[in-house]
Amino acid sequence: MTVLSIIDAVEDPKLFQPWFSGATWNGWKAILKAIHALPMTEQERAQFRAVTDRGPPARPPHECWIVAGRRAGKDSVASVIAAQAAAFFDPKGKLRGGERAVVMCLAVDRPQAKIVLNYIRSYFTDIPYLAQMVRRETADGLELSNSVDIVVATNSYRTIRGRSVLCVIFDEVSVWRSESGAAPDVETYHAILPGMATLPGSMLIGISSPYKKSGLLYDKWREHYGREGDILVIRAPSMVLNPTLDQRIIDDAMERDPAVARAEWMAEWREDLAQFLDRQVVEAAVDVGVVVRPPISGVKYHPFADPSGGAGDSFTLGVAHCEKSDGGEVAVLDCLIEKRAPFNPDAATAEMAATLRSYGLGH
Repeated sequence: MTVLSIIDAVEDPKLFQPWFSGATWNGWKAILKAIHALPMTEQERAQFRAVTDRGPPARPPHECWIVAGRRAGKDSVASVIAAQAAAFFDPKGKLRGGERAVVMCLAVDRPQAKIVLNYIRSYFTDIPYLAQMVRRETADGLELSNSVDIVVATNSYRTIRGRSVLCVIFDEVSVWRSESGAAPDVETYHAILPGMATLPGSMLIGISSPYKKSGLLYDKWREHYGREGDILVIRAPSMVLNPTLDQRIIDDAMERDPAVARAEWMAEWREDLAQFLDRQVVEAAVDVGVVVRPPISGVKYHPFADPSGGAGDSFTLGVAHCEKSDGGEVAVLDCLIEKRAPFNPDAATAEMAATLRSYGLGH
């Protein structure tokens, strides 16, 4: 089996080149080269540094997070990443007998998933080399002859367990939501990592416009943007990745609502969507490295809890006390426990009760 790099595939007239022709895709091609640790020209290195504040990685990163503005071509790029990873995977020596690898694209909702799925299906319909690989079309993807399944679906950590993941794309991850009130981006992220552990070179790509300063995408950007390492973060305004956009549309949006426009077109985090407490205020009050403070004899502790039945939301418990300071009294959080759903309510309650007793509470 001939294995082509993603750039060779994107620039091949018999493969993806008809969908990605012209110089307007050069910014994305520089990013794709960096994601796959392919050689870059000096101009491409400069383009890459402009959206990362770092040099290209020496080897393909295990995770890549792309924060990009609206109409920048995110769905098109997500679809070609998925299609190339699936079509040019060689299963020899990587899968057990009967095992199938999966390339997943998880979207914010069904309409968004349908857009990406239609892009991918067009490749495997219109490109003869890829069309011959299709063994079966399913409701949410394709089954290929090289033991790879392509699955495009909405985000759900329950549906991804037990699969050997070759590549997963979190599409518009900053606005994922859940009917249960849980954090679907974080839950899905933790659920997908074990499935990536057994396939060498597996990759996770999060690609989204930014939203408020919270959630998985924001955390990845805050912790890794501009830093060398195995997690690559990219942030680019719409016009940088799609110079064909009409600047007047962006200018009009900036006049109507600057806060929204800066997020949608300039790829900047929303400043007008603060939580109950601003994140920076909370972080300033955190004693870094302290996970729990053990009980101290003679201290009066105060408990608080947010119970759950165990099906959807977490069960949380906190223990705190007050201390004297130069400015008056200071509240100190000593212990915080979260029991994530699903869980047994009786067992969780017994665990919380034992914690309370250790602080002299609940006798």
